[in-house]
Amino acid sequence: MTTKMLSFFAPGIPITQGSKTPMGVKSGKCIMVESAKGLKPWREAVKYAAIAEKNPDWIPFTGPVKLSALFAFPRPKNHYKGNDPTRELKPGAPFYHYLSQKDLDKLLRAVFDALTQANVYRDDGQVAALEHVVKRYANQFRVGDNYADEDPGATIFLRGLE
Repeated sequence: MTTKMLSFFAPGIPITQGSKTPMGVKSGKCIMVESAKGLKPWREAVKYAAIAEKNPDWIPFTGPVKLSALFAFPRPKNHYKGNDPTRELKPGAPFYHYLSQKDLDKLLRAVFDALTQANVYRDDGQVAALEHVVKRYANQFRVGDNYADEDPGATIFLRGLE
């Protein structure tokens, strides 16, 4: 039996999901909305990237799933020599993205919900294992005499555990 897998890249700046803000009361119930700006477009980017990679006869995962994720963020200007993103990185510029409010668990929460919306699996509770989950800055590469960074976004890999 072949192990079911899906992998894709979702372009964009990864956004966390988690905190909600009360927006009023309707019919005696508090209306809560996501407080993270840009969350909806980010979830849509993940959703549509997953849909684009699924083959036409895709059947959602029905059992446990293992997920790997690499979140790449744009680098701040002060990581580059002369604070110029077209120049090379300063020695000691960090690799891992750890000095911000981008909690790894909240980044995953947005991805989990987007994958449910994309019908990759029936429910995000099926994610039974996480492997190689990383948040880091975009890698820099050299093209001739110029420097460029990889695109920010998330590379996602899912594998069935059945």
